[in-house]
Amino acid sequence: MSAQAKTYEQRRARRVPCILYLNEVSDERAVPCRATNISTTGVYVRRLEGGVFLEGERVQLELTLPGEHTPVWVGGRVVDAVEELLHDGAGVEFTAVTREDQHRIDGYVGRVRRRLMQAALVGLAPA
Repeated sequence: MSAQAKTYEQRRARRVPCILYLNEVSDERAVPCRATNISTTGVYVRRLEGGVFLEGERVQLELTLPGEHTPVWVGGRVVDAVEELLHDGAGVEFTAVTREDQHRIDGYVGRVRRRLMQAALVGLAPA
């Protein structure tokens, strides 16, 4: 089984594609990142200023969902560190999120899922 297949099977929720800019926040500074997919239980993040993710590393993320002004704060754990050509990436599992912020994430993921399903159904409709 490939590493990619194994990672997919270990996920608790299906991810949807996204382009979200966020910050990885630590005591020292905020590192700009970009998310390329998100689920109700995690997110795939790329650091835009370099730096290596380590599996098991704890991270604090601040992200603003499209159409919202108040950021969502989540604590997470790196479950899959990936070395990439330009920016290292990581699958981050959410480990600490308020009920309100979880509800906002769930709503965003649900809206994207519905849009993707509607687009797929339009593609299947007879001409």
